Amino acid sequence: MPCLLMVGALGGCSSLGFGHKPLDELKTRYETKESRYVDIDGTQVHYRIEGNPDGPTIILIHAVLASMQTWDGWVNNLKDNYRIVRLDMPGCGLTGPFVNSDDYSPEALESFFNDFVNKLGLDHFYLAGNSQGAMVAWMYALDHPDHVDKMVLIQPIGYPQQLPPIINFMTTPVIRDFAYIAAPKFLVTKVAREVYADPDRLNDRIIERYFDLEQRKGNRIAMLKTLIELRKIARTDRYAKMIPNIKTATLIEWGERDKFLPKQVLIDWHRDLPKAPIVIYPWGGHVTMEEVPMQTSRDADRFFQGLPVKSNMWIEKTLIEDAD
Repeated sequence: MPCLLMVGALGGCSSLGFGHKPLDELKTRYETKESRYVDIDGTQVHYRIEGNPDGPTIILIHAVLASMQTWDGWVNNLKDNYRIVRLDMPGCGLTGPFVNSDDYSPEALESFFNDFVNKLGLDHFYLAGNSQGAMVAWMYALDHPDHVDKMVLIQPIGYPQQLPPIINFMTTPVIRDFAYIAAPKFLVTKVAREVYADPDRLNDRIIERYFDLEQRKGNRIAMLKTLIELRKIARTDRYAKMIPNIKTATLIEWGERDKFLPKQVLIDWHRDLPKAPIVIYPWGGHVTMEEVPMQTSRDADRFFQGLPVKSNMWIEKTLIEDAD
């Protein structure tokens, strides 16, 4: 009997992602000795503080459909010299969904992040974010420039764009309604393979982590609400109009083989923040910091230290000529 037809009789098919995995089981797998929790308006936010307690502080913000583990490589490479704070954003990882809100708009996530920073008593730090996490980072830096010394934006969003087919597929009404109750492993695997430039780097352990943490109670619904917000962002220039006002020193890191963000988005960033160096990684995809952590963290370290970062100027010139 096909798996879908057996769900009712067998209580669910694990590969289809029905139901959810107990939080205690997930904590056993994904907590470390550095794991801590802080209450933000009823939501127990999972975070870690790692590295050199006497070093400058970096806060790392991951993207939707992801978790703090996407920064593992950066932590390993930077922990000797930096105090590193990373967290599972709402609707992701061990944090789970907002307890007292259904709002996953950029404004709500920035407000949440501000509460998190205040709860931890952080006032001067470097900031790095990926994709939606990069949007939270630049919005926060725009509103709180005195707190952010420098920031690194990896595949940052905020401009109108064509969304990738997989996001449109997941947010169509029929598929969305199914996804509220299940996250099939084949679909989680497909998304993971899409965000990587080289799927051969995507091992079974990483796929299992993505799949496991989608099974945390409430994460699927929060994920879909966040993806619906991403569709809204992609259809408006309201956020794009804010970007030229960013005053924080910024480095943009970009995976050239990104399947989620079109080249035009990078052209827009270069136009609106012309002083921001851009480093393009020909072997990088949408989660460049996870896929090629050594190079991306090395460049971020140089940028934070005030050392020259080799900007791919010849690529930038090509991009601008293409735009014309």
